[in-house]
Amino acid sequence: MICRTCGTPTISADQEFCAKCGTPLGENVPEPQPVFCYVCGTKATVAGQEFCMKCGTRLVFGDMSMVGASPLGRPQPYGMTSAGSQYAPIAPPKQFIPKGYIRNERDNGLRFGACIANVVFSVGYAFIGLGSLAEFNPMGLLFLICLSWMIPMTLHSWSMYQGEKPNTTTFAVCDLIFVNIVSGILLLISSKDE
Repeated sequence: MICRTCGTPTISADQEFCAKCGTPLGENVPEPQPVFCYVCGTKATVAGQEFCMKCGTRLVFGDMSMVGASPLGRPQPYGMTSAGSQYAPIAPPKQFIPKGYIRNERDNGLRFGACIANVVFSVGYAFIGLGSLAEFNPMGLLFLICLSWMIPMTLHSWSMYQGEKPNTTTFAVCDLIFVNIVSGILLLISSKDE
């Protein structure tokens, strides 16, 4: 007897399942459903076909790389849907990988928010300062002087977001006082690396 799914010959006469793909052998076996490449969705048209004719992906029945009909009990790969005759690959969810001083996704988000707030305030101070100087207003010089500590603190907050520098209470309080309240509060809420 030959397996109707993959074309593998049986080893013994009393064999009930295919040794290669695990398909039940016998009289009451349902007709196998068409098999599709999980990468491009092309239907496998040749009996015993092991590679997709369109994209070259290896198609192996017992492996998780070939999607068969679920009534035969084959496992479905992660993220595959069997709606109709097409299978669409779905990427697994991206997992957060902590790096350096960042401990979790919450800290990562808080530090990114603080960095963005610092950038927005620094750019705002630069525009106000340059605009005031263009109108010969001496107050514009005060805004530009503030940039002398806002820019380094913004760069430091970016390094904290990247996980290269620790988040300390001292820097969070200085950021709250000298740059802006929003980023200071976000850094105070974030876990400290002291």
